[in-house]
Amino acid sequence: MKTFLSLFLLCAPILLASCEKNNPVVQVTDIVLNKTALSLVEGSTERLLATVAPDNADNKAVVWSSGNPSVATVSAAGEVTAVKEGLATIVANAGNQSSMCEIAVTPREAKIGHFFYSDQTLSTNYNAGKTCIGIVFWVDPSDAAKGKIVSLDEGNETWGPKGTDTSADDESDGARNMATIKTLDITYHAYPAFAWCDQKNANGQSGWYLPAKTELSQLCTAKNIVIASLSKVPSAVRLSSAPYWSSTEYVNSYAYYNDLSLADMRAFAIKDSKRNVRAVAVFNTTDK
Repeated sequence: MKTFLSLFLLCAPILLASCEKNNPVVQVTDIVLNKTALSLVEGSTERLLATVAPDNADNKAVVWSSGNPSVATVSAAGEVTAVKEGLATIVANAGNQSSMCEIAVTPREAKIGHFFYSDQTLSTNYNAGKTCIGIVFWVDPSDAAKGKIVSLDEGNETWGPKGTDTSADDESDGARNMATIKTLDITYHAYPAFAWCDQKNANGQSGWYLPAKTELSQLCTAKNIVIASLSKVPSAVRLSSAPYWSSTEYVNSYAYYNDLSLADMRAFAIKDSKRNVRAVAVFNTTDK
């Protein structure tokens, strides 16, 4: 019996080595994520998918981690949760291989002065890597995900022909005034201030319009913060104290304007005189 046991112990390593040679361990050679960069709004989630190669690897388990969990966390299943504005790197490991996804978390709730981009996201600080299209000048007090932005540039145009009653007299909804004018002139040809705003509704952008009387007053109230943000965007035009047209008609030959020094906006001018023009648009970060 002792002889048999001694012989078994002597041969076991040889037998084990032979088994390993005939059934070698298949190591992971690569791991690829379905996305290498991802933009998420605060509070939203998205699952990352990892593909491990080769298919017959002995251990294809993926271990997930976040380089900045205060900004974005990741579950054991690869689901990323956006926590707060900032940047984080999500890493997926399998065997000795790894793959990364850069996460950019943008604000859900807007603040006056926030930068607004063509991908419908916001940021507190200007992001030169994205296309900024406007500055937030008003936030809905009942839902901070909604608000209005003002364009980065401006024009100098007449409102339209004097002596014509257009019925574009809504004091709080410039988009409605734009629609009213469009029923009179589908191209806004006779209404240059409206045409200047409408020309922004191209190249994937939409919703720009000439602000109504109240909306221009809201811009006036926020002007100092807006001016500070505009100064950080290359090529953006600073708001001035010169008169700006509203889309609200006063009477047939006059329309309201604001020189941005009057928060209650009482001034009006002849429609065929030139004033500065800024376009505005509404946004909702939950629509992203």
